[in-house]
Amino acid sequence: MAYRQAIALLSRKPYPLGIYISTANSIPVLRAIEEKNLLGEVQIIATDLFPELVPYIESGRILATLYQRPFTQGKTALEILVRYLLDGVTPELHTRLAPHIILRSNLALFASYITEGADTPSLSEK
Repeated sequence: MAYRQAIALLSRKPYPLGIYISTANSIPVLRAIEEKNLLGEVQIIATDLFPELVPYIESGRILATLYQRPFTQGKTALEILVRYLLDGVTPELHTRLAPHIILRSNLALFASYITEGADTPSLSEK
């Protein structure tokens, strides 16, 4: 679905000069952009971080990706639940976590996130 929608979008004249891919469907969208020979011409920002995305970031074909920190999201939710169940602390209505912005220049800091599943740099990486 994402691939077909991207092909349709890129077939328009004029085609967009920038695309934000807000789901984990970035690979099908990137494939469509490649097939239209627009990779590098269309500026791309993606969401999430996974092994298939790394070469696109390393080569500069993707400007950035917004990493939503899934490990920290789960950890925070569990901590809030434990505080509520054990101590009766009512949680705030909203808990916000800032995403990490991953660029080619800081990609190496996030390499362990892909393989280890954590999303907070270890002390040796800070």
